[in-house]
Amino acid sequence: MNYKLKVSNRFKKELKKLDKEDIHTIKEALDNLLKDPFAGNDDIIPIVDQKNPQMYRMRVGNYRIIYIVQDDEVRAGIIFDRKKGYKRFSPLKQYF
Repeated sequence: MNYKLKVSNRFKKELKKLDKEDIHTIKEALDNLLKDPFAGNDDIIPIVDQKNPQMYRMRVGNYRIIYIVQDDEVRAGIIFDRKKGYKRFSPLKQYF
């Protein structure tokens, strides 16, 4: 099943701040994500204590993408540098 991608305004804003090489890498990762958003590899894991809807974290180099899956849609809420951590974007649900 192929999924459609929907990104939040915050995601778009953060993505524009990155250099072209990182943007290219992230877009490739998102294309792969649309094929199987539940891939059982180390780069994609469910976020503990973030259910209803279940949130996932995808690792792309030094960046993290937080997303949810609803029906046939992948909704990317935020992207951030791993050094900045998750505290800056807490609570996560506000980005969806």
